[in-house]
Amino acid sequence: ILTRCVEFELHKYSKADIKDYTDSLGINDQLLIDISYSFDDVDRFRDFDLKYLNNLCRNIGESIGKATLPNTMIIPKKYLYFKEHEQGKFNLEVFVRMLQYSLGNLFMSSNSQVVYYLYREVVDFAGNLENTSFSREMLVDNLLLNLWSISRGGYSES
Repeated sequence: ILTRCVEFELHKYSKADIKDYTDSLGINDQLLIDISYSFDDVDRFRDFDLKYLNNLCRNIGESIGKATLPNTMIIPKKYLYFKEHEQGKFNLEVFVRMLQYSLGNLFMSSNSQVVYYLYREVVDFAGNLENTSFSREMLVDNLLLNLWSISRGGYSES
């Protein structure tokens, strides 16, 4: 059977590869490099205000437990678009990637167990985005409910 197989070796782009690509485009944005895993990510994410999004995501990580549930659930309506591009809003992929990045950095600086569980929830959520049979709006609502609950002590250490 092996003689009839075609083998592929897939390699992730290194940050140096992505930096070289952004340099070739004349882009000098470390946040873009940090959250991009491929050249396609660079092309899709480069038109967003990543500094603003990073601050927003860091603020979510730091204060979601202090927010009311209705204020938490307004995040998608206020900051995300799901179909057609809306000026001043972010697509779900760049939002999730930045949320993951921001929570990772927040954990590294705080060493907070709660922040770690928030980060793990976002990582798990990112894996579910590939399943197109689910409503993305429903998935985001579920993510925010879970983050809100975790930030208020609703997590298990197992």
